[in-house]
Amino acid sequence: MDCAAGRDINHFHLEGNHSDSIYAPHLLEFIDRWRDTKTFRIVTNGSRMKPEFWRALTQRLGRNDCVEFSIDGLEDTNAIYRINSEWSSIMQAIDTVVAAGVPTVWKTIIFKHNQDQLDQIRTLALSKGIGDFRTVMTHRFGGDQYRPDSQMIDSKRLYENSCDISDVTPACDQGGQLYVAPDHYCWPCCWISSYRTLHHTTLWKERQDWSIENHNLDDIVSANQKWADLIYRQPQNSHAVCRMMCGG
Repeated sequence: MDCAAGRDINHFHLEGNHSDSIYAPHLLEFIDRWRDTKTFRIVTNGSRMKPEFWRALTQRLGRNDCVEFSIDGLEDTNAIYRINSEWSSIMQAIDTVVAAGVPTVWKTIIFKHNQDQLDQIRTLALSKGIGDFRTVMTHRFGGDQYRPDSQMIDSKRLYENSCDISDVTPACDQGGQLYVAPDHYCWPCCWISSYRTLHHTTLWKERQDWSIENHNLDDIVSANQKWADLIYRQPQNSHAVCRMMCGG
């Protein structure tokens, strides 16, 4: 399970950079541990968990929390990208969460195979009682077979279009985007920690400074601030991901 604190240090964003948070074996215990002081946003495809899990989860969540379902199609298309996902269990999960009164989001990434279904997907989401339906354009497809029409691509986040940005205001300043990864490291944000980028940064060369096994939170925050300060001083030398996400 990976966790981003976001700008609100009292909020945990349990996201899916590495697998899916609902499959973390100690998820419920983790929520119990922080329930009195934190709010939670759980991002999941929602697939293949039993009804008793969802009942146990919703008993721990309230109206200040949120479950965000990442569902990229209808029954005939969702599993094209979400390989091996099980539609019936996803729909059952939504029904349980909605019935419990926990705020919900249905987020659909636009791909070639679902771009003509967006109205139908939205209609289904709202009919299920979902509180917020969103479509997201992406720049990462995993293969040309997923590439939608050009107007459906998030060209602002293509790495090759990020190289001339010199004005970068890092969101990681003051620890605002700290990301705890399953590999026992804490990084400035989930974007820079991607396997596509991390190994090409000074973060990886100095990764022991970011180890949560060998450092306390103050050490991590200090390392994060040095990273942000370097971006402020030398924006032209910042990583393409930083310019892409925090430039302009």
